[in-house]
Amino acid sequence: MQGKITYRTIPTTDPMFRNRGITMLSGSATEGMKLQSYIPVPDNVVLCDGCNTNLYPRAVDAVYINGELHGVYCKWCRERYFPRLGDLWNTQT
Repeated sequence: MQGKITYRTIPTTDPMFRNRGITMLSGSATEGMKLQSYIPVPDNVVLCDGCNTNLYPRAVDAVYINGELHGVYCKWCRERYFPRLGDLWNTQT
């Protein structure tokens, strides 16, 4: 992974976790992609990108690479997958 990696702790009640959904696509290279279905994600479901634990209503660590959101993690997974964040790099924003 290259670039500046930072994180910030945010509540799972943050507006970024409202009115979300997953779009399932189907198709092939010759047919092109077609919308198959849209599945809404409840506001009270915020999964850790490392261990898939539902973190609602606790806070999550949002990890950014070069200012772009990379994922949200529980504290344990953030420390496991990004061990140098916070203590060594002191990059919490």
